[in-house]
Amino acid sequence: MHAATLLLALVATVVAVPSPIAPATGSNDLDSRALYSSLTSRGRGPVTLKLSRQEPSATVSRRDLLQNELDHAARKYLPFLSAEKRAAAENHLAKRTVPLTNWARDLQYNVAIEIGTPRQTFNVVCDTGSPDLWVMAASCQSEACSDMTTFDPSASSSYANVNQTLYIGYGSGNVSGQYGKDIVALDSSTYFPQEFGLGIDVSVPNFSKRNTQGILGLSWPVAGHPDPFWYNLFQDGNFDENVFGIYLKRSSLSASSNSSDANGGEITIGGTDSAVYTGDFNTIPLQNVNETFWNIPLDSVSINGAAISMNGSKSMIDSGTSLIYTSQSNADEFYSHINGSTIQDNAFVFPCNSTHAASFTFGGVEYPVFPYDMTPLVNGDLCYGAVQVTSLPFDTQWVFGDAFMKNVYTKFVMNPPAVALAKLADDANIKVNNARCGRPLTR
Repeated sequence: MHAATLLLALVATVVAVPSPIAPATGSNDLDSRALYSSLTSRGRGPVTLKLSRQEPSATVSRRDLLQNELDHAARKYLPFLSAEKRAAAENHLAKRTVPLTNWARDLQYNVAIEIGTPRQTFNVVCDTGSPDLWVMAASCQSEACSDMTTFDPSASSSYANVNQTLYIGYGSGNVSGQYGKDIVALDSSTYFPQEFGLGIDVSVPNFSKRNTQGILGLSWPVAGHPDPFWYNLFQDGNFDENVFGIYLKRSSLSASSNSSDANGGEITIGGTDSAVYTGDFNTIPLQNVNETFWNIPLDSVSINGAAISMNGSKSMIDSGTSLIYTSQSNADEFYSHINGSTIQDNAFVFPCNSTHAASFTFGGVEYPVFPYDMTPLVNGDLCYGAVQVTSLPFDTQWVFGDAFMKNVYTKFVMNPPAVALAKLADDANIKVNNARCGRPLTR
């Protein structure tokens, strides 16, 4: 029983124990209990693997990438909105026609997984804000699948069909196809039978620009969807701890805008990696034990010394989102404390020479955010802020994506359900030399 730390790449129901996969003709019997036995016989200590950072194509402008990120966030939570809020959100999306500038680095964190026998490798989004594991299918003819690695079920001797249709709506786009079941491997010692989606029609706009072939959902189970992989892994007591930890490493300002970095962060399954954090964890219980998302109460927000009470506002920790999102009223109050703030191209901007010292308090502990992370890009003398507006599901008031998570080590706890935050070790908390604002604009 051990923790297995997975490779990452950078660019955000009813409980059931996994049953044996029905093997293809002539294949070996892939019994789930035998697999778990193999897993648990390999030792109890954590296994830490280096991560890699993978950037978008050099042909993708930062303007398109930021527009894609803002639209993606707006669509991501649409299926969970009330009819009234969904209509308003879709209307807002339709109005957002002016493209914004975005940055290449720290855009998205991916994990490399392998599926099938023999194994086929995919880079998928490490996403604590959604439940499904899905990858592009070989039969996908969508533009998003062009020149991408796709999963071929006929090439895997361990693949089995599942009589269930895949459909994930994103407002103006969707992913549809079917579910299947196969062996999913996270490293040489962590592999298991898992239901996952095969995206046959991937019509999410600009998805291919994210250099990814799917999503690894790490949220809680959702009715009508297969249980998430982490949830299945923890059912049989295979690990010392039913937790997983995430460290998102900040990129260097001096790095090329389209470079690759072999050390982009890590996810640890079944434990945490004490080498990248220091001190004790601040454990914050989820606000509802039946949560779909990793929602915890936010005590307060501080911007340039002004404290704004949030009175325990429900806040989602979402590694599949690049920025920090909130309601219009919260954003208005936040930016009222930054001199010169205004809205440009449907996004909050402010003069780069304005002070923008921000922190967020959870569980009675204040967590400062490095200024570089609060200003993800610059256009002349204007900086685009990391706090932006979108419609959020249920009564969620904030979504804390990578811009916040890069400043802490985050542990996700199964039982009792909680999120725990720890201070990053000095060596893990990479500080860039110029934090005046974000990355220079390249058109």
